[in-house]
Amino acid sequence: MALPGPVVAVHVPALLALRLQAGHSIDDHAHISVSVLWAALGTVAALAAPLAYARIVEAILDPTSPPSRLTRAVAMLGTSYAVEPVSTYLYVKVMSGVIDRAASGLKLRAFRSLLAQEVAFFDLGGSSELSAAVTSDVMVAKQAVQGNLQRDRGLRAVLETICGLAVLFKLSPRLAWVFGLVIPFAAWSLAEARKKLMLLGQEEGKSLGVEASIASEAVRNIREVRGFGAEARELERFRTASQGTAATSVKIGAASGRLEALNRAAIYMSILAVMMVGGRLVLAGSMQASLLLSFVGFCFSLNFAMQGVNFTVTDAKRGQAALERVFKVMSPAGSKGLNLGVDVISPRDFEGKVDFRKVHFTYPTRPDMHVLSGLDLTLRAGEVTALVGNSGGGKSTIAALLSRFYPPSRGKILVDGVDVTDLDRRWLTQRIALVGQNPALFTGCVLENRIRVPAVGLLWVDLSRRERGGVYS
Repeated sequence: MALPGPVVAVHVPALLALRLQAGHSIDDHAHISVSVLWAALGTVAALAAPLAYARIVEAILDPTSPPSRLTRAVAMLGTSYAVEPVSTYLYVKVMSGVIDRAASGLKLRAFRSLLAQEVAFFDLGGSSELSAAVTSDVMVAKQAVQGNLQRDRGLRAVLETICGLAVLFKLSPRLAWVFGLVIPFAAWSLAEARKKLMLLGQEEGKSLGVEASIASEAVRNIREVRGFGAEARELERFRTASQGTAATSVKIGAASGRLEALNRAAIYMSILAVMMVGGRLVLAGSMQASLLLSFVGFCFSLNFAMQGVNFTVTDAKRGQAALERVFKVMSPAGSKGLNLGVDVISPRDFEGKVDFRKVHFTYPTRPDMHVLSGLDLTLRAGEVTALVGNSGGGKSTIAALLSRFYPPSRGKILVDGVDVTDLDRRWLTQRIALVGQNPALFTGCVLENRIRVPAVGLLWVDLSRRERGGVYS
């Protein structure tokens, strides 16, 4: 599932996508609308400040100007300074709450979908990647949205860029073209330099990870290192990794200096272009000097806003990639495990007879290897049946199919004449005693491990006093 266009995707539509995936909420939609209004109000206040500067200068330089004119201009600037931070605070506060609720809901829904997947889904995807989809990937998407709540990012940056250019073209179309040509190029160059710096930072992080891995491996296996006299070899491996980290650090230093220089150069170049073109307009009588001063103020805000738009695009791509990994876990195509079945065999009719009829099966990870080919097997109630055979012959596979870990490729599995796919999965598992070849323990004590298995149905009151006494040992 892809997100909408990159600039806007990281804000309202992406947030709505998060919320719609986590459950519909009218309240959150209203909160989003309110936060957008606060963002718009903050943008208007920020853009009013340079215009207030111009009015103050006009009032000061005009000897015939009454004191009230200066008072009104200063009041306009003061109002701008008061409204902008308050609006920004309310915008960030309201939107952050919506983002937190959306991410929490999405995380819960993704984990619910993950638990409902067929076992084959877990065979095809590693456990760490799947668990990351419902934890770290959701957080990456959340941070991609939340990180763009700043004034120079996301919605505020887009609004300031569009509204700022509109105001400038309204005041002086001839001078506004300087902003339309010079500032976007300068902002793009600066944003690209910053992205390169971020990539170098990630590269340095990987190098540090390699160093830590080498050191940890050597310390963890110190007996083997000492026993085979491999100290010199491990030291050389660590030295090579450290040299790679040092080389990357040098690149980061150079990139940081280049970024700082470009940052200053972008602003200086914008001001220089405005002064050169605007100064000629003032000399020609086509523009007031005070208005030129307000254009200089816009140089700073528009530079940062356009840089923010560039970063927003990058964050949108990162957030979109993370969300696509989450949506893959939530894909209905892989959620056949949601079909729990509806029928339950009544206790009066239940015998426990199991029939495998012409069952064929291949594992999803090994589609060319036929484990079962036309298996016919009857397990009669009240009898003990042992499956004996070579390793890989399909003994464990039969138990897995009966437990509905996998559906058979062809054929049917019946319990008392009822297809297992029509039986309630929870009802079926409560009637199968399963001991795995590789026992797994959950986190916690023995008691918590017993209670966390619903099929066992144990509670603290079900345990005898003797069991309670040794359950933590």
